[in-house]
Amino acid sequence: MLNIKYRVPKKYAIELEAQNTHLTERQQHILVGNLLGDGAMPNGKNARFDIAQTIKHRSYIEWLVKEYYPFVPGGIRPFSATCNGKSYPALKFATVRYTEFNRFYELFYKERVKVIPRSLPDLFNDLSLAVWFMDDGYSDMSNSTFHTQGFSVEDVTFLVEMLRDKFSIISKIQLMKYASGLKPIICCGTSNGANRLLHSYIDPILQLAGMPYKCIRGSNGPSRGEKHPRAKSDNKTVKEIRRLAEEGLTALEIANRFGKRYSNIRAIVKREIWQHL
Repeated sequence: MLNIKYRVPKKYAIELEAQNTHLTERQQHILVGNLLGDGAMPNGKNARFDIAQTIKHRSYIEWLVKEYYPFVPGGIRPFSATCNGKSYPALKFATVRYTEFNRFYELFYKERVKVIPRSLPDLFNDLSLAVWFMDDGYSDMSNSTFHTQGFSVEDVTFLVEMLRDKFSIISKIQLMKYASGLKPIICCGTSNGANRLLHSYIDPILQLAGMPYKCIRGSNGPSRGEKHPRAKSDNKTVKEIRRLAEEGLTALEIANRFGKRYSNIRAIVKREIWQHL
């Protein structure tokens, strides 16, 4: 695990507290995905969040920094990472130490070891799933794999059950040989459709966050918009929603007109979803 040492002025955290700044629901979902993956939370009086990636993942790191605004005052920093005796260029960032992160440290760490909290399903959605995969996942046309070797078999079993219960993704545990012994990883295969179902959730987000190469290889790209298997609108409706918003109708008024959730209408109007239109 990388220990990213930053010294952010304490007054910055004090200013955030004074402004009553909280992690948004979206930021919390992203943070949960990162904590299942490559993210770490060094503890102190207050916790902070750290993450590092190889330089080829620059677009992903830039996307994360944007998503975690305003909690990353230090920005992205280059460094030389070492793995198996070899050095390679990498990028890292760390958030400010802040009270908002303490709850997640208490959930995901026991005696300074990362664990899977049993309340995870309540904190986890398809955005968390995509971020987790961007950190620890790999795909080809046959399988998708989550490299969960840092967790216990019991914890990984819980993750497999969560994928089944929340997303109907039927995955399995495989034991892989590492220098430290056999470790559990999660595999989603093609025989039961788990691989394509997984990517129906995550591929649009992988494209947006700068990791299209982790989409299913050999496919025609991720389904999006009205072709996405979980689409709740169509192109015509989305265009009409945006037209009404431009005419001055509020998101709540449009939601009532179309019988949709306010949060969904707001996301369409702000182009947080359906960005291709």
